[in-house]
Amino acid sequence: MSTMTLMPAYGRKYESKDAVLKDWHKEKDFVIVDVGNSHRGRYVNCQQIDDLKKFGVDILKFRYGKALTKAFTLGD
Repeated sequence: MSTMTLMPAYGRKYESKDAVLKDWHKEKDFVIVDVGNSHRGRYVNCQQIDDLKKFGVDILKFRYGKALTKAFTLGD
């Protein structure tokens, strides 16, 4: 299993998991922030989930909250 960490793009801020998921499903962009990931800095949204699976990603970790200190995961 491979995990990819995402945070809101374009300066968006979220205070709840529900708000993150709402925008994820609205196809808003999130940025890949994993250190050492060759895709770091790339913008992705839920339309690209099949592409992420091709890269071996099966768990998405979303960072949110003040200073991005909160997190939750989606996937297997």
